[in-house]
Amino acid sequence: MSQADVIFYIKIGHQFWAVLTDGQWVAIEDSQMEPLIPFYEFSINTLDLTSALPVILSIDNQEVIIPKSVLKLLAEDMAIDIRDENTYYQTDANQGLNYFYQVIQNQNNSLIAKSGFTTQAVPTDSLRNSFDNSSINQDSFLPLKLSITILDGGDGFINLAETPVVDLYGMAINARDGELLQIVLTDINGVQIILEATAFNERWQLDDIDLSTLSDGQILAIITALEYPGQAEPAFDSSVKDTLANITVEIVDNDNVINATEITKVIIQGTVKNVEDGQTVTVFLTDNLGHSLTLTAIVNGGVWQLSPQDLSRFDDGSLNVTASVNDIAGNPTNASAKMPVDIIAEIDINVITGRDDHINRFEMYRLDFSGKVNDVENGQPITITLTDTAGNQLTYLTTVIEGVWHIDKANVSSLVDGNITFTATTIDLAGNSATSSIVVPKDTVAVLSINANDADHIISQQESLSTSLSGEASNLENGQQVLVWITDTLGQRIFVKTIIENGVWSIDNIDLSGLTDGPLYLKAIAIDIHGNPAFAANSIL
Repeated sequence: MSQADVIFYIKIGHQFWAVLTDGQWVAIEDSQMEPLIPFYEFSINTLDLTSALPVILSIDNQEVIIPKSVLKLLAEDMAIDIRDENTYYQTDANQGLNYFYQVIQNQNNSLIAKSGFTTQAVPTDSLRNSFDNSSINQDSFLPLKLSITILDGGDGFINLAETPVVDLYGMAINARDGELLQIVLTDINGVQIILEATAFNERWQLDDIDLSTLSDGQILAIITALEYPGQAEPAFDSSVKDTLANITVEIVDNDNVINATEITKVIIQGTVKNVEDGQTVTVFLTDNLGHSLTLTAIVNGGVWQLSPQDLSRFDDGSLNVTASVNDIAGNPTNASAKMPVDIIAEIDINVITGRDDHINRFEMYRLDFSGKVNDVENGQPITITLTDTAGNQLTYLTTVIEGVWHIDKANVSSLVDGNITFTATTIDLAGNSATSSIVVPKDTVAVLSINANDADHIISQQESLSTSLSGEASNLENGQQVLVWITDTLGQRIFVKTIIENGVWSIDNIDLSGLTDGPLYLKAIAIDIHGNPAFAANSIL
């Protein structure tokens, strides 16, 4: 025994003991004591050797358990029978007890840890289970049982949110309070974080450890007690650091504008990185006016896709899509995409026909028609097709200029009278087509005739006092006025008028006696309601 190994001396009864740094109690003579090493003396009569609990000495606020082998010698001095069998001694109360040989509690660290003086309290059951009948020189430090747990939420992963605030904890059974423990965290590249913890009540804990400097992948945690004098096996735990997750979203369209046709079958898809197959992607769709739709897709092979979506209830403007997903470690990621929605294209057509909405014989040679567009860009082509009832067609081309279009002085005389269908079509840059049609009747024919109601076409002097004129009116409406002029060879003229009734007209009792004998020239004119004039001429003697 080297004096350098002695922590202090104890005298109990008549016996002196040297307590060594390795926990041993060695019986000595008083002459072997070094004067500079602390000395403590206890009366044997103050020790309760019949207690069911370990016998403890208080030395500088340290609780020191007297080893069983020492107790046995003390008991013999006091004539107390202590059995070695089953590692307990018999008291008058017939109670058994295991006695232990470990320093168990350090309250003020007055003894240096490096001396080997154990300062961790050990549960009584553990102490009893560890007690044996070793000799006075046996090691008083029980095996240190360590454990370590990485608090990762129980899923085996440390995600991005958890990385800067990881908690570690574990047990240190049989460790004295203040026992220094070392924890080493190592990533897949060998980068390490080395930490220290101290045991208290056989437990230890480190909170909010930042693992940002370690790479993604498996993190190995090892705990050791490098300065523990007795046996201490390392303990291990591991978790996977997974802080990376990424997602993309794409609205599939060939021209990056969703038109009215495409809005009924919109395809939305994307990719993921560091997100496992089977994870659910949540897709949120909105438009400018607040319409929304939430859909889900499943990651498969690093991609996800929605089935074609009918978004026809969404409005013109833009489609906004946000896709979000969590990887298995709990890392959230999201991405957004936006695409214009142009589902509106409108056009109208107007034929300039005056007040009657009919094309007459004058208008058909220089007909004007025009219109407006909505959501159709400048320069977009417009095709106008005119079709009559016989299937004859005329086609005209123009372009949009500042929201309008026009065709001037078109000759439509080749189309037959009757209804003419005007159709204007266009397409905007998004691919939306617009069509507008209008039907305008063409009425260019009005026919009139004039006759004197005289069998021989010679008006006698008697007949000139009361002459009758009449005629037919084709494509001339009832009520339309017929104007009649009767002129002689001297240019003298009589004017009369009437109206058309059921396709005919007539004027009776015309006095022609004031006109000169000889040929009389008859002229009649009528205009239909669409402005088409009809002329008729004849003569009598």
